This record gives sequence, C-alpha cells and structure tokens, in this order.
Amino acid sequence: MQLRVGWRYLVAFAALTILCGTSHEFAHHFAGALVCGEFGSKTFNSFTLAPGCESSAWRAWPTIAGPLFTFALMWLGAVRLRNPDERQRQLGFALVFANFPINRMGFVLFGWNDEQWVARHEFGASPVAFWLAVAAVWIACLPPLIAAWRAIETAAGRSGSPGSSSCPSSSSCCSQAVSSRNSCCSATASWLTPSSACRG
Repeated sequence: MQLRVGWRYLVAFAALTILCGTSHEFAHHFAGALVCGEFGSKTFNSFTLAPGCESSAWRAWPTIAGPLFTFALMWLGAVRLRNPDERQRQLGFALVFANFPINRMGFVLFGWNDEQWVARHEFGASPVAFWLAVAAVWIACLPPLIAAWRAIETAAGRSGSPGSSSCPSSSSCCSQAVSSRNSCCSATASWLTPSSACRG
C-alpha cells in the first residue's frame, strides 16, 4: 500500500476522525435509549442517561457500547487492509488510526476512558479490574495497529527489494535520456540527471 499524505488526505482524515468520534458518542446514546426506554442527553463528547436510569442493572452497557463500536471500526479497517483494491486498503488504514487506538491504549493506563469506568463500576477500585481493563483494550487495539504497520512495511519492502523497481539501470537511463531528452529513475536516483551523469 502506497500511503500518499497530501492536503486532501489530511482533510478527509480529519473529517473521518470527527465522524468516528461522534459515532462513538451516538453508540452510547442509542444504547442508553435501549436500556432506559428513552433518550438521555448528549453533547459532542459526552452522554447522560435518562433520569431514573442510573439504578438500572444494565447501567454499564451504554458505556460499554462506545468502545465496542470503536473497536469494531478498527477491526473493520484491519480487514480492509487485506483487500486487493488499493482504495479499500487506504480506507482501512484511515479507519484504524481515525479511532485513535494509541490514545485508548495510553489513557487506559491512567485510569481514564470508558473501559476503566466500567471496571470500577462493576468491580470497584480493584487492581485486578484495572489491569483486566488495560489488557482488554490492548488486546482490542494491538492487532489492527500491527496490521496497519505490516501493510506499510510490506509496501516499503516491495518497493526497495532488488528487481522490484520498474526503473531501468543508470546506464540504460542515460541512453534513454540522451535519445529522448528527458530523465528517468527520478524516484530512485533523483540526483542523477543526463547533464551530470551521461557525459561521454
């Protein structure tokens, strides 16, 4: 996969991060409506259950719904990285990182995020619950990250392996440049120009 980061890519990626983050909150919001029987309130980055729902035995599930949705998007991105279509792989890569897996892996170590709230709510201030939440987040986030890394690494390996380049050698480059009056191999030897390397 050839990752080309330009201004259009950055704008699209920024829009995707906002969409994923807002969808995460809507997952909380709609799960809360299912559990409580009515909608609570929602802001850009938080949600509140409907009045009287705090005592529900299913109180934790709306909180769990957000991370589950986010992890599902990361894994969807990892699956798309295996698609033969280059555009699908690009979308897969963006989906992995637009859901900020590294942030979730880091914040959970400080006791933040929905996952640690659920751990405290269900098991109290327990070191075991704390580290179980950490393990759950890392297990959910690491495989998509590794898949994204391998997608880039594979592309880099292919482009740099002997015989993998479609560019001709420097000698044939020179002969082509002399005959056609244009340079080649700019990707692998941009410093090599007909005027400096092809003089008799």
